[in-house]
Amino acid sequence: MTIAALLIQLRTFFDQGNYFLLGLDIVVLVAAILVALECVSALKRLRNEAPAKQE
Repeated sequence: MTIAALLIQLRTFFDQGNYFLLGLDIVVLVAAILVALECVSALKRLRNEAPAKQE
């Protein structure tokens, strides 16, 4: 949901010509995507390590 809101704000800032906030919005969008990718990576790593500990 955060990414959807950021995309809406991105369009709004562009239409208003507010390029400083547009740049900040892009930075936050990239950070949100990186956090989501790291979460997926950590969950995959945890899933792969869990069966090894049960043995």
